[in-house]
Amino acid sequence: MDIGVVSASDYLRRFCSRLGLGNQEVRDAQEAVRRLEERLDVRRNPESIAAAVIYMVVQRAGATNSVKDVSVATGVAEGTIKEAHKDLTPHAHMLFAPVTAHDIINPVQA
Repeated sequence: MDIGVVSASDYLRRFCSRLGLGNQEVRDAQEAVRRLEERLDVRRNPESIAAAVIYMVVQRAGATNSVKDVSVATGVAEGTIKEAHKDLTPHAHMLFAPVTAHDIINPVQA
């Protein structure tokens, strides 16, 4: 019997869907988790990693989702998300592509 390894990426679509995130945010979270799993050795529960990455994505997107919103959607405690977020923040430059002026939508133009 094969027992597969569960990774943070296994939770992303479901968690993002519960938060009502768009396709771009889902792709950003998936890419960040892919980079994280390739380049870092994070010793945390995959659900915690997914929740922290999603929180980072919504912050970068300027969404209004709070840590509590992410906690409710993921089932991961707020304190756990904050701690995982704190661990991952120094690596944000590696997890996410740089934001350019082209990526920012001017609300007046939208």
